[in-house]
Amino acid sequence: MDFIRVGTFELYPSERILSSGGKPVELGARAFDLLLVLVEQHGHLVTKATLLERVWPKLVVDENNLPAQVASLRRVLGACAITTVPGFGYRLDLPVGTSASPAAAATGAAPEAPRLAVAHGTWPSRLGALIGRDADLRNIQTSLAGHNLVSIVGGAGVGKSRLAQEILMRESERADAGVSWVSLQPVDDISHVPSAIALGLGLTLPESVDGFAALRQALDHTPLLLIIDGAEHLNEALAPQVAALISQTRGLRVLLTSQAPLGIPGEIVYRLDALAVPEPGSAFADAARFASIELFVQRASAADCGFQLTAANAPLVADICRRLDGNALALELAAARVPALGISALRARLDDRFRLLKQRVHTDNPHHGALHAAFDWSHGLLSATEQRVFNRLGIFAGSFSLDAAARCVAYDGMDLSEAIDLIGRLVDRSLVTTLPGDPPRYVLLETARFYARGKLASDAQLDAAHRRLGLTMLQLLDVAYEEYWSLDEAIWLHRYEPDIVNVRAAMNWAMQHDRQLAISLYGSAWPLYVE
Repeated sequence: MDFIRVGTFELYPSERILSSGGKPVELGARAFDLLLVLVEQHGHLVTKATLLERVWPKLVVDENNLPAQVASLRRVLGACAITTVPGFGYRLDLPVGTSASPAAAATGAAPEAPRLAVAHGTWPSRLGALIGRDADLRNIQTSLAGHNLVSIVGGAGVGKSRLAQEILMRESERADAGVSWVSLQPVDDISHVPSAIALGLGLTLPESVDGFAALRQALDHTPLLLIIDGAEHLNEALAPQVAALISQTRGLRVLLTSQAPLGIPGEIVYRLDALAVPEPGSAFADAARFASIELFVQRASAADCGFQLTAANAPLVADICRRLDGNALALELAAARVPALGISALRARLDDRFRLLKQRVHTDNPHHGALHAAFDWSHGLLSATEQRVFNRLGIFAGSFSLDAAARCVAYDGMDLSEAIDLIGRLVDRSLVTTLPGDPPRYVLLETARFYARGKLASDAQLDAAHRRLGLTMLQLLDVAYEEYWSLDEAIWLHRYEPDIVNVRAAMNWAMQHDRQLAISLYGSAWPLYVE
């Protein structure tokens, strides 16, 4: 006989008996059905719609029947056993568990634990295995175990949503808390966010009260992991609401994906890196173990059953993965073109990647359907001044120092301090990547650089940006020349050699467009042995 302890009561679902101290308690059939549903999701908010559907299946009944049955249960279980959340539903607050029933104690049989339903919202599409993110999964789940707000932050297409989907699947398998998914991609107004969250939870918000306040009331005492996907366009307005939602409820955790952190106290920011790519010249066996290669091969094989990674094509595949920066979206879109183009032609056409890498099938998220659309989305979230700085940074051919970047972009009325602040904002928004080191250097990954240069060209600003890069490199070389005679050679090379690719790019442009600048660059660059 199955047995569940509810507070001080004994519940036998299959026998439809509720007893206290071994004596049956009189309870109507509808009230008993209502109790079973509340026990299944004890500690969780159960909506009126769910209760009406479960207690009166296939019947149309007046909603007023529900409070009457709840009142019957309260008379038996106690006035505080069931909490009413006005406008939403009810929650059973009695402890629920199992212990040996009289029959089980007599036979020594182990009691069967009740299966508790886990409530969740609309599930997102989750196609294909998650590759190369085992460590990220462990780290994020560890963070969620000890913190109420974790933000997965990263650039367009890096795989934030896919990682959050995996967290959703894994957390939904636990019986001790609910999990709900809400995508903010289609939401363009902060006032619509409470409704989007409520929809995922199966709630109906009262129209006469503030939506976020109603959510806080509904979710109080409710163990829930709320996953909010794609929040970057609402970050500024969303931040105080999420802070209030977490601080004024007990049991709520939030996992958020965005291109930038919310920036509120207590937020754990997990910056998601691109998938690892092999170094040039890596051996076939070594290259095949990199996550970027594995993802590309898996997706290419799905698109063309005859495709295999071989020693002959591995260097080309590795180069494609490097040039696409290990970006999961770009790799998947590129792999889909293998049947039509083959590896060699695909690699040769990557300079035209924004026209090449488009998905030809339906996708729920338009930002995931084309590489250009993903970058258009990110770029469109920037202010006009931030856009100008991002575009101008695209003129660097390699990594750059913060000082060089500020000098290169600070013109047309912008001073160095403002430029440094704006570059920092672009780092926060995952459009500029910070490289490890002291002092750190910065870089626009290849796809971001292609996009930025395209913007410069469309705005007829490409030559002006090239000239500014030349002048910036000339300033850097003049300082380098002075320090060449006084610094230790190893220190000097560590400081200036990373800019050699930018110096060469500046020289190449100057040779075609500004001979005087080219001569000055060559005259100052000889310590770097630029040929």
